[in-house]
Formats: sequence, C-alpha cells, structure tokens
Amino acid sequence: MTATLRPQPRPWAVALLVLLGLRCVTWRVTDTLNLSTPLAAAISVTALLAELLLLAGGSLNLLFSLWLPRRATEPPPPPACLRACLELDHDRLTV
Repeated sequence: MTATLRPQPRPWAVALLVLLGLRCVTWRVTDTLNLSTPLAAAISVTALLAELLLLAGGSLNLLFSLWLPRRATEPPPPPACLRACLELDHDRLTV
C-alpha cells in the first residue's frame, strides 16, 4: 500500500479567503445589524456572534494548514479477519 500526501494549500488562496471573511464581517457589523427593538437587537447580535465564531474557527483552520508540516498519511491496517486470510497459503488459491 502506498502513502498519499495531502495537498499543500496555496498561501494566496488562504489569504484571499481570510480577507473575504473579514469583508463579510465588516458588512455584517456596519450594514445588517437590526437594533430597532431590544428583541431584534438580541437576535441580531446572537446571530452575529455565532457567525463570528464559525468564521474564526474556519480561518484558524486555514491558517494552521499553512504551517503544519506536510506528511504522508498511511492507510489503516486491514482488519484482523482479512489479515488471517492474507496469511493463508493454498495450493491453487491466492487471496
């Protein structure tokens, strides 16, 4: 079995995605908050905080993907029943 390498992310693509995320947050904060009533403000700010949390998690994941070392991922070993079958040696049958 061969090991596969995960693709290395391109720094310009990560930077573009982070900048677009920041632009989206700026737009949400400056133009779309509904602060007309206390209930509307609570719902709007709660939704904004949830979006900020998701965006921060995704951005950190993208940024950390740039700094993690590139390593080969080994496929998992076959289950025990298949290993036993592979070890059998028959005259006319190959597993």
